[in-house]
Amino acid sequence: MAELVADTSLSMPKIIARPYGSDKLRILSTNPEEVFPTRLVVPGATWYGAIGHDVGPDGYGVLMGKAVPVAPGSFIVQDGSVYTDQTTQAGEATANDMDLWPATPAADDAIYFLHGNPFCGIMVNFGTAAAGANMTVVVEYYNGTAWTALAATLYSDETALMLSAATGLKLFSFAPPTDWAPVAVSTGVGELTTTGYGLRFRCTAYTALTTPPKGTQAYMLSHLSAYGMTMPITGSIEWLFMQAQAAAGTAKDLKILLINCKSGASAVATWTKTTSWCVADGLGLLVEKDDQVMLKVGVEDGSSEPTDVVMKLGLVAM
Repeated sequence: MAELVADTSLSMPKIIARPYGSDKLRILSTNPEEVFPTRLVVPGATWYGAIGHDVGPDGYGVLMGKAVPVAPGSFIVQDGSVYTDQTTQAGEATANDMDLWPATPAADDAIYFLHGNPFCGIMVNFGTAAAGANMTVVVEYYNGTAWTALAATLYSDETALMLSAATGLKLFSFAPPTDWAPVAVSTGVGELTTTGYGLRFRCTAYTALTTPPKGTQAYMLSHLSAYGMTMPITGSIEWLFMQAQAAAGTAKDLKILLINCKSGASAVATWTKTTSWCVADGLGLLVEKDDQVMLKVGVEDGSSEPTDVVMKLGLVAM
């Protein structure tokens, strides 16, 4: 067995095989087809210009395929021990009818976005911008046992953790954690209980919020409401190769999402900051013949993004 590494001492990226436990490097090729001769190489796409979590024809960061925004499965506002279902308000376009936070937030107040299927983005059209916000917010997901913080390295955020100081449509993109699980959220005894994959934006400390933000409408980027490249065989996508003309910035690693638009399963490839290529192996995204796979930037560098990118996938038959 060997691990794949990139030799950063070379002017052009080389895919290298290094036996585990060895310090010796062997340059195999710049072409993934030659590194993985037993795997079917699926030509991907070429992206012209800078990539990012909010770029592209629709502004959703999709590099290959198309994401179709859908209404939230549920949107719930927690004010102390009171849970208010505002799913209807989130799903239609009446101005400023979504309470993104209670009028006077307190520690542990929260808002919940849930959907029956896994998703990779939340968009909120802010009708009223937040003003005078002095509060700490953490975004959390349910791991099957408890709500836990979503690491800042796993998301890119235009919403300012749902405290945007500007109006308009804002996007929160993220890389779905591998242990993400559905959770039930109830609005009270005998009231609505919603079960789904969820993100929770929770206040952990509050000092002031002069003007609470209001939402006009919200959308979610569900894995099953998307289109992508049709897979020619049944198998497992094991690697992703990406090469850019300009390197990524220095702020943080990019996360590239590979999403099976039929099953909802996903895999995450890491593009290391400051480099001009991404070689991700061992992804293990299962696909059946004629499934469609979408590529989306889930997390961007945030300072300077790779530009003019060529992408290829490696598919192992099963």
